[in-house]
Amino acid sequence: MHTNRSHSSWPPAGRLPYRPIYPLKFQERRKTTVQKGHDFVFRGARYQVKGNRPSGKPGSFVTWVPKATNYEWDFLVWVHYNQRYEIQEAWLWGVSEYIAAFDAIKRLSPAHYRQGQRLR
Repeated sequence: MHTNRSHSSWPPAGRLPYRPIYPLKFQERRKTTVQKGHDFVFRGARYQVKGNRPSGKPGSFVTWVPKATNYEWDFLVWVHYNQRYEIQEAWLWGVSEYIAAFDAIKRLSPAHYRQGQRLR
């Protein structure tokens, strides 16, 4: 199922969400970190998160990014970290736009994901 759900209300002011680990709602305690198709649900929308960072070797940088292997999410967030796992940039894609842009492409680069909505 594909959706064109608006993501204008998320994230507030273009910021990435921060959720403390505790306290968790009772129903969230029963969930595992491994779910089919998405990483978390926020305001009823399913989010898949992909991330990259350079290896740490001198002169290394990110040249490819992971492609979604399924479309069981509403939004995908790609996060580019530095070597210390500090967020450098983040981009948001709706599932319909993602499929239209990337379904036929075998290997994605950061330039591909940068065509989405910038979050940071």
